[in-house]
Amino acid sequence: MFFAPVNWRLRSGDRVAFNVNPTGERLDEPFEVADGVTIAPGTYNVGRLPSGHFTQTLVGNRLRLNLSPDLSIASYVKYDSDSHSVGTNSRLRWTFRPAADLFIVYNHNVHSILDRWHLDSNQLLIKIQYSWRL
Repeated sequence: MFFAPVNWRLRSGDRVAFNVNPTGERLDEPFEVADGVTIAPGTYNVGRLPSGHFTQTLVGNRLRLNLSPDLSIASYVKYDSDSHSVGTNSRLRWTFRPAADLFIVYNHNVHSILDRWHLDSNQLLIKIQYSWRL
């Protein structure tokens, strides 16, 4: 099931969209999550076990800005209710000549322990892609 209450495409070619895509899990064989606790095969959106119920929620937001045909910025932010972590992935792409791109990617992840945010990881990547044509 896919739900898109907002999906606008403007005359300029810009697009504004908001959508919801609930997903679940399908197990083909039993899966042991802890000693003596096994999830039976089947389809799940919410887990119900004799030892308790659980739901894992992943919420994300994606933003992409095309500042020009040669420069774009994309960012993705997500929250995971199981690990109580927030992660961001931001990418700048600059095409500085035909068949030549510069990418700058920044990843930042934090998780919550007792209502205090602790750094999980930081990563900065720089990549240049260049094609030679003969």
